[in-house]
Amino acid sequence: MKIKKLVEAKKLIEAEDEKVELTDVNPQEIPTSELKDIIKDEVEEVTDGEQEISDNDALKVANEVKTTSAEVGAEQIVIGAEDYEDSEVTNRLTKALDASYAVAAKFFRRGKRGNANILVEGLPGSGKTAIVES
Repeated sequence: MKIKKLVEAKKLIEAEDEKVELTDVNPQEIPTSELKDIIKDEVEEVTDGEQEISDNDALKVANEVKTTSAEVGAEQIVIGAEDYEDSEVTNRLTKALDASYAVAAKFFRRGKRGNANILVEGLPGSGKTAIVES
Protein backbone atom coordinates (compact mmCIF):
# COMPACT_ATOMS: atom_id res chain seq x y z
CA MET A 1 0.00 0.00 0.00
CA LYS A 2 2.78 2.44 0.94
CA ILE A 3 4.70 1.64 -2.24
CA LYS A 4 1.61 2.34 -4.34
CA LYS A 5 1.19 5.73 -2.64
CA LEU A 6 4.86 6.56 -3.21
CA VAL A 7 4.56 5.68 -6.90
CA GLU A 8 1.45 7.87 -7.24
CA ALA A 9 3.17 10.74 -5.43
CA LYS A 10 6.18 10.41 -7.75
CA LYS A 11 3.89 10.57 -10.80
CA LEU A 12 2.28 13.74 -9.45
CA ILE A 13 5.67 15.36 -8.85
CA GLU A 14 6.84 14.42 -12.36
CA ALA A 15 3.63 15.83 -13.85
CA GLU A 16 4.20 19.12 -12.03
CA ASP A 17 7.79 19.24 -13.31
CA GLU A 18 6.53 18.85 -16.89
CA LYS A 19 4.13 21.79 -16.58
CA VAL A 20 4.71 24.31 -19.35
CA GLU A 21 5.13 27.92 -18.23
CA LEU A 22 3.88 30.80 -20.34
CA THR A 23 7.39 32.24 -20.61
CA ASP A 24 8.73 28.92 -21.95
CA VAL A 25 6.74 28.91 -25.18
CA ASN A 26 7.28 30.65 -28.47
CA PRO A 27 3.83 32.05 -29.33
CA GLN A 28 4.57 31.90 -33.04
CA GLU A 29 5.33 28.18 -33.02
CA ILE A 30 2.85 26.72 -30.51
CA PRO A 31 -0.64 25.73 -31.69
CA THR A 32 -3.43 28.04 -30.54
CA SER A 33 -5.20 25.24 -28.67
CA GLU A 34 -2.09 24.53 -26.55
CA LEU A 35 -1.54 28.25 -25.94
CA LYS A 36 -5.16 28.50 -24.78
CA ASP A 37 -4.60 25.73 -22.21
CA ILE A 38 -1.40 27.35 -20.96
CA ILE A 39 -3.17 30.69 -20.56
CA LYS A 40 -5.98 29.01 -18.58
CA ASP A 41 -3.40 27.38 -16.27
CA GLU A 42 -1.51 30.65 -15.87
CA VAL A 43 -4.65 32.55 -14.82
CA GLU A 44 -5.48 29.92 -12.21
CA GLU A 45 -1.90 29.93 -10.92
CA VAL A 46 -1.60 33.73 -10.72
CA THR A 47 -4.90 34.02 -8.83
CA ASP A 48 -4.17 31.01 -6.58
CA GLY A 49 -7.16 29.19 -8.05
CA GLU A 50 -9.63 31.93 -7.13
CA GLN A 51 -10.40 32.93 -10.72
CA GLU A 52 -10.77 31.02 -13.93
CA ILE A 53 -10.95 32.09 -17.53
CA SER A 54 -13.48 30.49 -19.86
CA ASP A 55 -12.38 28.45 -22.86
CA ASN A 56 -13.76 31.09 -25.24
CA ASP A 57 -11.97 33.97 -23.48
CA ALA A 58 -8.72 31.99 -23.29
CA LEU A 59 -9.03 31.21 -27.00
CA LYS A 60 -9.54 34.91 -27.79
CA VAL A 61 -6.45 35.80 -25.75
CA ALA A 62 -4.45 33.03 -27.45
CA ASN A 63 -5.48 34.26 -30.90
CA GLU A 64 -4.58 37.84 -30.00
CA VAL A 65 -1.21 36.75 -28.60
CA LYS A 66 -0.42 34.75 -31.75
CA THR A 67 -1.46 37.61 -34.05
CA THR A 68 0.47 40.24 -32.12
CA SER A 69 3.57 38.08 -31.72
CA ALA A 70 3.61 37.42 -35.47
CA GLU A 71 3.30 41.15 -36.21
CA VAL A 72 6.13 42.20 -33.90
CA GLY A 73 8.29 39.07 -34.19
CA ALA A 74 8.05 38.19 -30.48
CA GLU A 75 9.39 34.80 -29.50
CA GLN A 76 8.46 34.91 -25.81
CA ILE A 77 5.52 35.99 -23.68
CA VAL A 78 6.28 37.82 -20.44
CA ILE A 79 3.64 39.11 -18.06
CA GLY A 80 4.87 41.66 -15.56
CA ALA A 81 3.28 43.75 -12.82
CA GLU A 82 2.80 46.63 -15.25
CA ASP A 83 0.37 44.44 -17.21
CA TYR A 84 -2.16 44.33 -14.43
CA GLU A 85 -1.34 47.17 -12.02
CA ASP A 86 -3.91 49.43 -13.69
CA SER A 87 -6.66 46.85 -13.32
CA GLU A 88 -9.55 47.85 -11.12
CA VAL A 89 -10.47 45.70 -8.16
CA THR A 90 -13.95 46.16 -6.77
CA ASN A 91 -14.94 44.72 -3.40
CA ARG A 92 -16.75 45.86 -0.25
CA LEU A 93 -13.75 47.82 1.00
CA THR A 94 -13.19 49.71 -2.24
CA LYS A 95 -16.91 50.53 -2.45
CA ALA A 96 -16.91 51.82 1.14
CA LEU A 97 -13.79 53.90 0.46
CA ASP A 98 -15.30 55.38 -2.70
CA ALA A 99 -18.51 56.27 -0.85
CA SER A 100 -16.55 57.83 2.02
CA TYR A 101 -14.45 59.84 -0.42
CA ALA A 102 -17.59 61.12 -2.16
CA VAL A 103 -19.05 62.25 1.19
CA ALA A 104 -15.77 63.94 2.19
CA ALA A 105 -15.54 65.70 -1.19
CA LYS A 106 -19.14 66.93 -0.87
CA PHE A 107 -18.48 68.36 2.61
CA PHE A 108 -15.22 69.95 1.40
CA ARG A 109 -16.98 71.67 -1.52
CA ARG A 110 -19.54 73.09 0.91
CA GLY A 111 -16.81 74.29 3.26
CA LYS A 112 -18.06 72.12 6.12
CA ARG A 113 -16.42 69.50 8.27
CA GLY A 114 -17.96 66.08 7.95
CA ASN A 115 -17.24 62.66 9.29
CA ALA A 116 -16.33 60.31 6.46
CA ASN A 117 -13.93 58.03 8.31
CA ILE A 118 -13.68 54.27 7.88
CA LEU A 119 -12.10 51.79 10.27
CA VAL A 120 -10.33 49.06 8.29
CA GLU A 121 -9.60 45.86 10.17
CA GLY A 122 -8.25 42.56 8.91
CA LEU A 123 -5.51 39.98 9.05
CA PRO A 124 -1.92 40.98 8.33
CA GLY A 125 -1.11 40.66 4.64
CA SER A 126 -4.72 40.82 3.50
CA GLY A 127 -4.09 43.92 1.36
CA LYS A 128 -5.65 46.61 3.55
CA THR A 129 -2.90 49.17 3.06
CA ALA A 130 -2.55 48.50 -0.66
CA ILE A 131 -6.28 48.95 -1.25
CA VAL A 132 -6.50 52.12 0.85
CA GLU A 133 -3.44 53.65 -0.82
CA SER A 134 -4.72 52.91 -4.31
